[in-house]
Amino acid sequence: MLELRTFRPEDVEALISWFPTEASLQDFAGPGIEWPLDRAQLDDRLRTSGLQAWTAFQPPSAEPIGHVELLQTEPHQARIDRVALSPAHRGRGLAADLVSAVLPLARDLDCHTVDLLVFAGNTPAVRAYLSVGFADVGAISPEYPSVRRMELTLLE
Repeated sequence: MLELRTFRPEDVEALISWFPTEASLQDFAGPGIEWPLDRAQLDDRLRTSGLQAWTAFQPPSAEPIGHVELLQTEPHQARIDRVALSPAHRGRGLAADLVSAVLPLARDLDCHTVDLLVFAGNTPAVRAYLSVGFADVGAISPEYPSVRRMELTLLE
């Protein structure tokens, strides 16, 4: 069972350590961040208006095992962003649990829909999002056909 807590300064080093290569960082953050990930880039990201960042852990341990961000993009819409699991916890089906754990927080913001972006080639992530109920609504643009937008309608 995963639980979420607000991302805090002591979680930074763990998150940074999960991305030993530029390719692993790009899957997490896309092209808008430079490798290697560092505290300054995270601090800059956390200043984004409307952004909430969360750390996942499995009680009784408080060790960070996941990260997820929620960004309110419009009055009734949010984007799930920067979903990551520690390398030791990948491949266990926890990505779906992590995304599911943040959905009640989107509902608390009165969001009716939630979307996310994913590289089409990131098959484990795509499978996880589909299992939660997201639908692939297409490429974000003709210039970026490999970046897919997925959407979920939140029902009351």
